[in-house]
Amino acid sequence: SLLAQQPAAPAAPAAPETCLQTGIIQGPANFKSVDVLPDHRVTFNVCAPGATEVRVTSNDIADVIPMGRAASGLAMTRDAKGLWSVTTDKPVAPDNYRFNFSVNGVKVPDPQSTTFTTDRIGVNSTFEAPGDAGKFQTWNKDVPHGTVSVVEYWSNSLGAKRRAHVYTPPGYFTSSKRYPVLYLLHGGGDLDPGWSMTGRAHIIMDNLLAEGKAKPFIIVMENGGGSAA
Repeated sequence: SLLAQQPAAPAAPAAPETCLQTGIIQGPANFKSVDVLPDHRVTFNVCAPGATEVRVTSNDIADVIPMGRAASGLAMTRDAKGLWSVTTDKPVAPDNYRFNFSVNGVKVPDPQSTTFTTDRIGVNSTFEAPGDAGKFQTWNKDVPHGTVSVVEYWSNSLGAKRRAHVYTPPGYFTSSKRYPVLYLLHGGGDLDPGWSMTGRAHIIMDNLLAEGKAKPFIIVMENGGGSAA
């Protein structure tokens, strides 16, 4: 038949291989989004095959990742699969840092990150650069841990619902004694999660208590802004 005599349609060209994972259930990516090197420099990676410009940005390490009018983070380089990478020129001191990617000018939290913080301009990913100088704020499985509770309350002066993060020391919920209270305010532009998600006040307190360098007290970390937000 005429149908049988027609030549077969040419095979569709294979889709170019990219760093994107496919499938309904995705396994772990074959790269680290943040890789702290032995010399304490940091390599950042993000998969963005369709992007034309990608940068890593952070307001926490200005000596390593310049930010401001004259600079907007570190420019990243794309490989053949669309994986963008950059390694800092300088080492990063042990600490906990906020960062994001700028993809074609749009702020994007790290898609692989499992730790985040929020401030008045949005969501930030975080990473920890380990080291002896930062152990005072590193979570330790071998010490007793307190609790950070998210407390919502009504403010009569603002006429709005407000929120605070409240740290209570180990043993608080089984104790009948009274505890001193520290009201810990954040810096400008931050919000009530800042001291626990970025500053790690609760981890610092757990470690100080375990070392006998502090007495138990409650820490109230509230939204210090004078608005209903």
